[in-house]
Amino acid sequence: MALRWIGSGEVLNGFFMSLLSRDILFAGAALWFVILFAITHTRSIWVAVLCFVDACFWMIVVCGISYFDPLNVFLLFILLGLGADGIFIVFDTWEQSREALSY
Repeated sequence: MALRWIGSGEVLNGFFMSLLSRDILFAGAALWFVILFAITHTRSIWVAVLCFVDACFWMIVVCGISYFDPLNVFLLFILLGLGADGIFIVFDTWEQSREALSY
């Protein structure tokens, strides 16, 4: 008979993994929301996909992450937000420069 208590690694690991798996679903929903918002804002699937590729590039090449565990999903989520923010800034600047040069 094995005795399990709250401080044991087995109980905490199971609890942590259940919380993490639920949070990954929220992160995945937010990821899809960012991509869909980028598609509607830029009116281009290519540009929206580029912000996701940019996030993967930063995570794999620049940060040097070769092992992908559930916590790395949150890093991908943060980098996708930064990449999408950069795409929105560049796209809005492009639109404003086109309007400024149309005089």
